Amino acid sequence: MNAAVSKEGIKKDLIAMKENGIGGAYLMPISGAPDSPFIQTPVVQLTPLWWDMIRYTFQVADSLHFKLAMHDCDGFALAGGPWITPEKSMQKVVWTKTIIDGGKMYDSILAQPETRKNYYKDIAVFAYPAKAYNGVSTYTMQPTVTTNVADADASVLEISLILTTPFRYKLTTAFRSKLTR
Repeated sequence: MNAAVSKEGIKKDLIAMKENGIGGAYLMPISGAPDSPFIQTPVVQLTPLWWDMIRYTFQVADSLHFKLAMHDCDGFALAGGPWITPEKSMQKVVWTKTIIDGGKMYDSILAQPETRKNYYKDIAVFAYPAKAYNGVSTYTMQPTVTTNVADADASVLEISLILTTPFRYKLTTAFRSKLTR
């Protein structure tokens, strides 16, 4: 913050977070260098020195098995400013729904989702069978949750994990849903 960054400070901060049980953090570049910088060589955002510090931060985090991500916001610090054109700006996925009858050709233009600053780009069209509406929807479906843990009520199942090896883990929770009418 305020361009007051050093490699020594980065390493000490990450080690302290790790030692205190923090598993990860977001880098959120805010506030550039003040008129009277706090350190001798301020690390001004988006300069080669700043990018070097970012690379170093991720290297140290990786060596500590500490998760790190870059927060992005629409301010001038990262993703804002007149030099950012709509196609390079922060974006979101938008969609529309169209219900059509199967068994015949559909020859029409699909509705265009919302746009911002007239920017829009197609990604994909997904078509999948939909049962005739009979009051069943994702809002009315009640999932059936099961577990292999003896004497456990899966509907209120909480799991605590202690992972002691230095590997990365991908945890997947699977649910089976049953339609109830």
